[in-house]
Amino acid sequence: MEQSYVESLREFGLSENEIAIYVTLLKTGESSVHAIAKNAELPRTTTYHLLESLAQKGLVSHIIKEKNVTYLTREGVE
Repeated sequence: MEQSYVESLREFGLSENEIAIYVTLLKTGESSVHAIAKNAELPRTTTYHLLESLAQKGLVSHIIKEKNVTYLTREGVE
């Protein structure tokens, strides 16, 4: 099933690293940048840039809770 997501995301035009971030968020749900970077096995600074790119594409959103920022896929936003 994950492979079908990956193929669809490639067709949508996402890079391999953007796909890694997005799939990580689908698996883990709302997460901090640190947790996303760790689970996607990418540097934290790269993860910030990729999350911004995904946000601009309308695929992820962030939530600020008491100075902590977490990210989630747009389908997880209510």
